Amino acid sequence: MVWPDDRKIKILDMIAASDTYVTGKAISLALNISVRTVQAEVAAINKETNAVLSSNRGYLLNRDADTSALHTETRQKLLGSKEAILEHALLKHVIMTDASLQVDELAEDHFISTSLLEKKLNILSVKLQSFGLKLEREKRYIKVIGDELSKRKIIRQLIYDEIPEGSGHKAMLMAYFKNIAVDRIEEIILKSIQTEDCGIDQTYLNTLLTNVVIAVYRAKMDIGKETGSYVKRKEGTKEYRIAKKICLSCRDELQAGMTEKDTEYIALQMEGCIRMEKMTAKEHPALGQEDDMFLQKENDIDTCKEDTNQEVPDFVNEYIDRTDILPKGFMDELYTILLSVFNYYMLDIHDKDFLPSFALHVMGMLQRTGNAQPAEDDLYQSVKRTSPFIHDVSVSIARKIGERYHVMVPDAEIGYICIHLGYLIEKAVWSTIFKAHRIHVLLYGSEYQQVQNNLAQKLLDNFSDLIELLVYKENGEGSLFLSSTDLVITTKPMHFIGKPVLLISPFYSMMDHLAIDKAVHNLLQKREKEQHGRLLASFFHEKLFFRNKKLNEKEEVIGFLGEQLEAFGVAAEGFTESVMKREALSSTCFFDTFAIPHALDMNARQTMVGVYISEKGIKWNDSLIHVVLMIAVDQKDRKQFMEVYNGLVRIFEKPELVRMLVLSDTHEEFLNRLIEMNMI
Repeated sequence: MVWPDDRKIKILDMIAASDTYVTGKAISLALNISVRTVQAEVAAINKETNAVLSSNRGYLLNRDADTSALHTETRQKLLGSKEAILEHALLKHVIMTDASLQVDELAEDHFISTSLLEKKLNILSVKLQSFGLKLEREKRYIKVIGDELSKRKIIRQLIYDEIPEGSGHKAMLMAYFKNIAVDRIEEIILKSIQTEDCGIDQTYLNTLLTNVVIAVYRAKMDIGKETGSYVKRKEGTKEYRIAKKICLSCRDELQAGMTEKDTEYIALQMEGCIRMEKMTAKEHPALGQEDDMFLQKENDIDTCKEDTNQEVPDFVNEYIDRTDILPKGFMDELYTILLSVFNYYMLDIHDKDFLPSFALHVMGMLQRTGNAQPAEDDLYQSVKRTSPFIHDVSVSIARKIGERYHVMVPDAEIGYICIHLGYLIEKAVWSTIFKAHRIHVLLYGSEYQQVQNNLAQKLLDNFSDLIELLVYKENGEGSLFLSSTDLVITTKPMHFIGKPVLLISPFYSMMDHLAIDKAVHNLLQKREKEQHGRLLASFFHEKLFFRNKKLNEKEEVIGFLGEQLEAFGVAAEGFTESVMKREALSSTCFFDTFAIPHALDMNARQTMVGVYISEKGIKWNDSLIHVVLMIAVDQKDRKQFMEVYNGLVRIFEKPELVRMLVLSDTHEEFLNRLIEMNMI
């Protein structure tokens, strides 16, 4: 059935675009209809098919619905998840065996026609090629050809794709490999590491456990014994000795036919993951060059001083003595990189205790990256979504590290840089931006028995970073401050015209503390949103607003918006190329719905945002998005860039809001909706 009016189609499309419940109010605003009309249309849809699930949280697409009565495009969206499940199952089937598979039997095993299987095999062939593997065909038989290392990589990816997000890591592996003693393998790994006086962080243990379980499974199934393209591990290294112990224990206790290749494979996975007492240039290829790349310290320190006017502090050299597993000068170099990036974003480094831990992490990262064995991507997307500015600073740090040590730092490793430096960046952001938004608090209380002074001290102890405090005196000292006061805290019932008043007890109870905390943070949030709204209004222009220009590829849209910003006079020549380089480091796409591309350098003549909207969609890597916001940043607006960047991501986090913006026909309508959403 194809409905004659397209309102039902638009409602279904909006619901289908979201993975969470969409409220009737959001749909009514987006389509300019009443909530009652939305309810009536959903009821009409469900007479034809049970496509929409309803609850007090809103509407959600029923992806198990009978879709035969649905509009073709909407039906395809429903079927998308089913198609993905089928492709996943087929890929798992062909990769988990080394035997040739008969095509007709494979189709029968998955309850599909041979013609459909043939189409799916073409898709699988492309997927396998991205991992360096080939789907070989001989008459009616197929087989995956390629080295074992690549096969294990794709198996690892299948595991993470199949297991629900939020499951415990060990439970996840147990569910996937039901006949493998995952608990015992973990014990073997930890014991083997400890015998070499080494340790391993939980995150890296999870990754290592996954790889060892895969190796044990392949060995027990007597598959994967062909030659792999491993890098030969030297037998004298700790990684090799630990891997050898793991393989021997798995062979003896689990009856797994582990080979020398498995030892090399596991040793490879451990590089950069275990904490070692001492590492020399001979123990790792990254440190083995005679012109050691970690010992070019003096020039970088001089560069740091020129760029930042900050001396490399003595504590760096003090830590070098205590962290003797690092090459000489390594922490100096990292500190130089951090100073350069922080200075670029107009941030200050306030703490020093993070450096040894971060240096050890970077050393391991260089080892993992050099062996094409990055950490698992279990943090990256979360950090990118929740802390976009921290992510962006971390991308810049990763770029500098990559340039210095000649590696390409992958997204997964950028996630761990975010974790190591997140608090440091957040503190620096606070000191540069949010202190300017401090809440002016006037304390008006009884002076009997020092009540007022005691309360003032409590407020400063708990909120000194958030408030500017003035204590009202009967002699009138506080009256001068009243005009700029944001909040009055008092122990006496009273009223100040135009000022919020919070009545507390003279004893500063827990309830008082919670009430003050809520009031202060509500005011901070309101001020931040008001400031962000003003910035949004100043950074958009009607001549930089475009929609439905028949551009549907990432490169096309970046090129188009870059040209428009350059032609408008806000971006210098070479801006577009810089945006493409930044995009190559790490995608600026968020939530699979929108992207915020920007240049590596903040050298625009004026900070402006170019907007491109496509109802049809833009292919952005593996996502189909509908809104692109390209930011050109003037160096003097670096602080404002933090606010705009974080704020835009927060606004666009909700799919229903993105849908409303996509329906904007004019720049004015788009900007008004954006500013309105900012205040929600």
